[in-house]
Amino acid sequence: MNDKEPRMVRKGEVALVQALARGCDVRAAAKEAGIAEVTAHRRLKNPGFRQLVMQQRQTLLDQAAGALAQSTSQAAATLKGLLEAEGEMVRLGAARAVLDQATRLAELLDLAERVAALEARQEQTGAA
Repeated sequence: MNDKEPRMVRKGEVALVQALARGCDVRAAAKEAGIAEVTAHRRLKNPGFRQLVMQQRQTLLDQAAGALAQSTSQAAATLKGLLEAEGEMVRLGAARAVLDQATRLAELLDLAERVAALEARQEQTGAA
């Protein structure tokens, strides 16, 4: 087993990795995995094992981001619909949310454009 491709071979290791990646503390993760807490601490000293936990956490975050991305159209449609609500406070809240998010999006797009221009300029200067 090398450090670049760690393998889970010990009993309870898959469950321990999953519990730690979800944010459980070591005690709770060890209990969930059916192993001793001292064993969990020992596994965490292994860089390859910690890498597995980080990879699993990244997978969970990627899945969550995908689910959120799929919901953005529905959320936008909901906000748009609330702009037509009967209650003034609901309309006001929706309008504030739309304006706030539109402003943030404009700022992000502007920053992305500026970063791209800087990167292109740096690439041209480095190539010259």
